[in-house]
Amino acid sequence: MFRNIMNNLATWYEIGENKAALIRGGKFVGKTWAALDFATGFLMNTFLSIWSSIRIFCQYISKERKPEKLHAKLTTSLDKYDFQGKLLIFDNVQLSTMAVPNLVEYARVSSGVRICMLATVNGMLPGEAECQDDLFVYELTPMTFDEFLKAGKGRKLWKYIENQRLEGLPEEVRASVDTMLDAFLVTGECRKR
Repeated sequence: MFRNIMNNLATWYEIGENKAALIRGGKFVGKTWAALDFATGFLMNTFLSIWSSIRIFCQYISKERKPEKLHAKLTTSLDKYDFQGKLLIFDNVQLSTMAVPNLVEYARVSSGVRICMLATVNGMLPGEAECQDDLFVYELTPMTFDEFLKAGKGRKLWKYIENQRLEGLPEEVRASVDTMLDAFLVTGECRKR
């Protein structure tokens, strides 16, 4: 399924070496899905998803840490030693007050390692303002109608609407549009059938 944030993440990955990415937004808007879909679609198996369930790491990162100490804790917590060429996805960074500054600093000094953070929050996180020069921030909102039409089965309808903007919709197409609009307004997304 297409989301506009995919283009943003691709741009960050291409030009943002040694800069972290932060995706923030409300609950259930697709932050985790977007990061994982980007990683699997563009990077294949070169990513690690680090969840907030690693309590030891969450507690550790909630205090100011030097990048080399953070790296040591990551390697012992994950039982992995080589992060070169990897994208590390940290979910629920809003749970640790120093997560953003620590991870941004780690990204800045760790060449070849990409850091993507996800936060269920609207507005800035603690320490985010101090890291603005080394951070790409993306706000993710619920799926827009354009995204809805571009996603999944709405693609044909999207192309048709783009090509027929000056003419009215035929009745057979109008019924399909009404069905999709009803699904979008009730659920906020296009459900797979």
